[in-house]
Amino acid sequence: MRLPRAAPVSFVAALAIAGALSLGAAEEGSRTSSTLPVEELVLDNGMRVLLAPRPGPGLVAAAWATRRGAGDEPRAGSGAAHLLEHLLHQGSARVSASDFARHYTEAGAVGIDARTDRDLTAYFLRLPPERLELWFWLESDRLLHPALGAGNLGVDKPGAVDRELQVIAEERRQRLEATAMGPLEEELQRLFWRDHPYAASAGGGAEALARLRRADAEAFFATSYGAADLTAVLVGDFDAVQAREMARRYFGRLPRTRGAGAPAAATTDRTPLPEPGGAPALVDRTCACPTQARVLYRTVVADSPDRAALDVLAGVLSGRSGRLQRSLVAGRRLAFAASARHDTGRRGGVFTVELEARDGTAPQALVEAWDVELARLAAEPPTADEIERVRNQVTTDAWRGMREPLDFALRLLVADAQGGWRSLESWPRAVLAVEPADVQRVARRHLVAERRLVARITRGAQ
Repeated sequence: MRLPRAAPVSFVAALAIAGALSLGAAEEGSRTSSTLPVEELVLDNGMRVLLAPRPGPGLVAAAWATRRGAGDEPRAGSGAAHLLEHLLHQGSARVSASDFARHYTEAGAVGIDARTDRDLTAYFLRLPPERLELWFWLESDRLLHPALGAGNLGVDKPGAVDRELQVIAEERRQRLEATAMGPLEEELQRLFWRDHPYAASAGGGAEALARLRRADAEAFFATSYGAADLTAVLVGDFDAVQAREMARRYFGRLPRTRGAGAPAAATTDRTPLPEPGGAPALVDRTCACPTQARVLYRTVVADSPDRAALDVLAGVLSGRSGRLQRSLVAGRRLAFAASARHDTGRRGGVFTVELEARDGTAPQALVEAWDVELARLAAEPPTADEIERVRNQVTTDAWRGMREPLDFALRLLVADAQGGWRSLESWPRAVLAVEPADVQRVARRHLVAERRLVARITRGAQ
C-alpha cells in the first residue's frame, strides 16, 4: 500500500487506538480483526456476533440485523421487509408490546429504533452494560416467538397488521409525499434502476403497500430471519467473556433457518446489474424546488475493486475545494451549489452529480457544464494535491465513524450485509492506495452516456 506524501494523522490514530483497545486472546471459535477492535463469534447455528468492547463511561450500543432488506423482497417494492420491521416491534407471543417497551425503559435503555434499508433490516438501542442480559433475552424472544398478528408464528392480534400499515402510510406521507422533492426523487429512483430490486423505496411503494398482507411479512420472516441470516453487534464498556456466554445462551437458541423452503445458509444475493440499452435517458420535470440538474450513472457493487476510486472521484469533485465548486460555482457562476456522491450496495451502485442553478441558469446549461468538466477529467487526471485532500477527508471520516458506539455498530452491520464487516478496515486502505490514474480510469469506464439518467428540473408548481 502506498501512503500519501503526508500520512493522515487520523488514520494512524485510528489504527493505534484499535491496538490499544485490543480484545486480548480470543476464544476458540472466535476471530479478532488485526486492526479494528472487533471480535467475531460465530455461533453453532450460524449467527454472527461482533464484539467491540472499549473502556469508558456511557451506554453500550446493542444492535442486530438480518442481512436481508427491501432489495431482497420477492416482489420488488412490496414493502414486506418494512412491514415486518413494524410487526416485530409488537414484542413477542410472550411479551406484549407495552411490556417490551416497559422492560427497556425501566432498564435505562434509550434510542430504541429500527430501520429497513435495501440490503438489511436493523434493530438497535443503547442501554447500561449491566442490563445486557435483558437485551439478549428480549431480542432472542421476539425472534423465537414473534407476534406477527396471527397464526402459529405469533399471538392473534386482530387489526395489528392494518394498524401498522396505517402507520407506514403516514410515515410515507410525512417523509416523502409531503416534501417538495420526495415524489420526484422516488420517480427518478424508479426510472434509474428500472427492473432492478433497488428501483422501489425501501419502505415500499404506495400501490404495493395497498396490496400487502400479513402473509407477505410472514413469508419474509421465514426466508430472512434464520440465525444464519443474522448479525449482532455490541460496542461499549462491557465484559466480553460474559457477552460471549450470553450470546450462546440466548441467540444460540434460534433456528439456523425458518420453515420449509428456507435457504440452507445465509447468502447475500449479488444478482448482476441489468445493463441499460439504447439512447441515454433524459427526463424533464417541474417541481416546487430550486431549478437544478441531476445526472445519475450506474456503477459497481459495494465489494468491487473500483469502489474506492469512484469514492475518491466523488471527493475530488465535491467540497469547498472540489472541482465543481471551483468551476461551476465560484468560477463560471452557473450553479449556486454543486456536488457529487457515490452510493453503492450489495447489488449495484450509483454515482450522482447534483447541480443547483443560480437565477437565470437553465438546467440544460448545468448539464452541459458538467459534461465539460467530465471531458476535462477524462483528458487530465486529478493532481496529487486533489487526491491527498480526499484521502485525508476519507480517513478522518473513517475514524469519526468509530468514535460514537452506535454509529460504529450500525456501520459494522451495513458493511456486513454488503459483503463483510472487515471492509471497514480494508476500505480506508484501498482509498489510500488510489492514484490519479485510477480516478481517471473509473471516470472513463463508468461515467458514460450509455449508463446515465439526466434529470432537468425547473422550479414551478407541481
